[in-house]
Amino acid sequence: MNNGLLQSADTEFTCADILRLPHLVGIRLRAGEAGLRHPVTHANVMEVPDITDWAQAGEFLMTTGYPFRDNPEMLSGMIPKLVEKGVAALGVKTKRFIAEIPEDAIELAEKYGFPIFELPPHTVFSEVQRETMERVLAQETAMLSMLHQHVQQLSQLMLEGRPLDEFIACLEAIMKRSVALFNDNGLLYASETGTELEEILEGKTFDQWIDFGAGKDAKTTVVHEDLTVRTTPIHANGRERSAVLFTADFPNPHSKMDILLLERVSVLIGMELSAIRMRKEIESKYMDQFLQDWLLGRIPTLKDIHMRAEASGFCLPDVVPIFVILARPLDQRLHPGRLKQAVIHLRSINAAENTQRHHNDIHRVVIRDQLVFIVSGADADFVVRSVREELALMFTHSDEPSFSLCTGKGALSLDQVQDSYQEAVKVALISEITGIRQPHVTMEQLGIYRLLYMLSDEEEANSFRDQYIEPLTVYDSSHGSSLLLTATTYLEHNLNAKKTAAALFTHYNTVMHRLERIEELLQISFDLADDRLQLEMAIKLYAMQAKFSKT
Repeated sequence: MNNGLLQSADTEFTCADILRLPHLVGIRLRAGEAGLRHPVTHANVMEVPDITDWAQAGEFLMTTGYPFRDNPEMLSGMIPKLVEKGVAALGVKTKRFIAEIPEDAIELAEKYGFPIFELPPHTVFSEVQRETMERVLAQETAMLSMLHQHVQQLSQLMLEGRPLDEFIACLEAIMKRSVALFNDNGLLYASETGTELEEILEGKTFDQWIDFGAGKDAKTTVVHEDLTVRTTPIHANGRERSAVLFTADFPNPHSKMDILLLERVSVLIGMELSAIRMRKEIESKYMDQFLQDWLLGRIPTLKDIHMRAEASGFCLPDVVPIFVILARPLDQRLHPGRLKQAVIHLRSINAAENTQRHHNDIHRVVIRDQLVFIVSGADADFVVRSVREELALMFTHSDEPSFSLCTGKGALSLDQVQDSYQEAVKVALISEITGIRQPHVTMEQLGIYRLLYMLSDEEEANSFRDQYIEPLTVYDSSHGSSLLLTATTYLEHNLNAKKTAAALFTHYNTVMHRLERIEELLQISFDLADDRLQLEMAIKLYAMQAKFSKT
């Protein structure tokens, strides 16, 4: 064993520092050199056989060997229990009650990395206890002073408004270990030096790395092969967890100083993340207001559009045509709050990446509880694919909704973008009313429904609609029946009365009776294709006008 004086790696008093105590000149390390970095918090004397019931973590236990003078093998049985208790080290004074430390105890201590010291015969335990506690208190005082200096240094960086990457680099230099921070937007903050820790973490998604930091408390865990890290959860804005700080558990395990520093640093980072989130939300509100006013035609001139864009930090597209695409959810209504958070999340990612991907030419906003994209590019298929990629980034969870992309005509100037938006809104409305579920829809693809929309405000169209709809609504109102709903459902199910009855939760005979009443009131026959077509067009026109009036 190396019996030299090993300097402690930090301000903690460790087992290595026991070799430096003035009263222990002649001390020998017999086993457990690997545990010399164990921190020592106090010293105690072990002169009873059941000491393992009373031992505490961090203790340097000393004994004359009296408890096992008649059975030295007892010492071997105690070692695993002392290790489990977290005892720092054991000192045995030989010659008086036991001649030497048993070899099997030395072998077992070496296996566990548990230091065993052979104390010189002149050792006075009370003197060792006094010297140990003096050193512990002195080290703790020095540690608190150094901790205060480190926290001041890091706090100053925050006050100066330095970026988080610089803060992480400073923390890495202080701790002399790799440091990385992941926030809930999936953004990685690390030093520019490029570390093994960064390389392992940077390829993981939010869902993957957040599992490493699961729980409210800091902990040490394995993230890759034999690489262990300490995960410290960061809380901001009252959130359970808004980020996780990773610190590599090498080249040395985390010391008490490291852990105390991380506790204070987590508060600083939480405050900074809260400030960043607030700034992003304010910036997003200004940008959202500009985009809404632009798309809704509330900005009168091109000059005003440029002025408002500059004031809100918005980079106007420099490529035409400009397409407006409304993402219409197909199977579920998405809460506006979820849509807005998805928009803020994606803006944060794009801003942090600072790349020249095509996503920089896409802008997104929520208008009237609908998710809208503004995309520039000469190729319509390209802009649709780009929006699909954006949606995949915005909704990365397993419950990702499916969308139909309703696209307005390409605008050839900034003041025509509102026309593209209005057309996208109309395409979405008509698609919803008529049940169109295509992944991508334009006005040209709506076919006859486009014609119905163009006729929806015409007097003749209203007269045609009333000819078929009014008799049914009047009858339903006076009899409390559902003739209009039955006719609509019957046509949607391709004249299948059984499926219609099932869809309406109604008896088959009731449906047949209603169909006869419809034919009688309208003087039509469901067996005639022309009659069916006219009734279906009237129903679509009625639904379309009702939807438009609501909007």
